[in-house]
Amino acid sequence: AGGVHSPSTGLCACLSSKDWMTRKGASDCLRALFLVLGPLCEPEGAWDTSDVRSLTARCARVLDSARFDKVREVREAAREAVALLEVLRAYSTGGGGGAGGWDAHARRAMAARGSANLSDVPFAAAAPAAAIPAGLPRPRSSAQHQSRHIARVP
Repeated sequence: AGGVHSPSTGLCACLSSKDWMTRKGASDCLRALFLVLGPLCEPEGAWDTSDVRSLTARCARVLDSARFDKVREVREAAREAVALLEVLRAYSTGGGGGAGGWDAHARRAMAARGSANLSDVPFAAAAPAAAIPAGLPRPRSSAQHQSRHIARVP
């Protein structure tokens, strides 16, 4: 099986599934990740499509092939994910700002393109913990996360 940088693992592999609902789900999931994580998708700044470290470049390659899927729903989901990824690349490489402004920018840009409504993605990276629906665990701050793991060290 592939390593960390292989396009044949995880969601990218799901885009090659024989089951069309799995392919559609993977496209929808990648679109949601692009919206929620925004510029954090490439923490090393590897936005160039020829950069081997680029996670988004690998996603773009498999999504591009899914745009020609035999099932209409998969094609549409892949096209939406590719469109959002293009907006994300332009935002991140054009000095659009940090993750805090990404959500609003993405929603405006996609609406201007006439793309599907992004309201089905529940919250973005910049959303406060209060926006998380009741019953779901609240994210820990990095200090809380680190202290929890440090406390386990003998």
